[in-house]
Amino acid sequence: MRVLDEIEVNIEKLSNLGFGIAKHEGLVIFVENACPGDKLKIKITKLNKNWANGQILEIVEKSSHRVEPFCAMQNVCGGCQLQFIDYDYQLELKKVIIEDALKSIGNLEEVEVRNPIPSPENKHYRHKVQYPIAQTKVSRRILAGYYKPKSHEIVNIKHCPIQPEICDNIIELIRNTSFDYGIAGYDEKKHA
Repeated sequence: MRVLDEIEVNIEKLSNLGFGIAKHEGLVIFVENACPGDKLKIKITKLNKNWANGQILEIVEKSSHRVEPFCAMQNVCGGCQLQFIDYDYQLELKKVIIEDALKSIGNLEEVEVRNPIPSPENKHYRHKVQYPIAQTKVSRRILAGYYKPKSHEIVNIKHCPIQPEICDNIIELIRNTSFDYGIAGYDEKKHA
């Protein structure tokens, strides 16, 4: 197998980082935005001796647990990676992730983990919001949001359905009044 090869895989489980896990010819392949039960056509994007990363080219057969995300930014924003998986199944997957981690850490055969307690809300529940803030180079407008996955590129978020509306309003106030108070966005290159 080589980088850029295209293959079909079945997603078996979810990693602790939220990647779908498939196996192909003895190689473990991690696929972003993949749900256990998905049959996918993927492109190999990184190849290592024991593992590879793959990118979805086509969903050949959807998992019965795959749903339409309620946030339009889910694919580009790093704030919530599993919205494409139904909530009850997310809880099951997270329980398995905890069990696997405890087995690995304790070198144990079996671990008993209680079922997660579901949240009564799957929207407007996040009460801690920490947005990086920066400025565009040309227009100097303020950007605030979450980082794109695996980057420090800010996704400028106007509305986030998992946080209370007041958080959106506070960020909008900061965007609109920062120049009035001489507040600039953070510059990562200058660390200022």
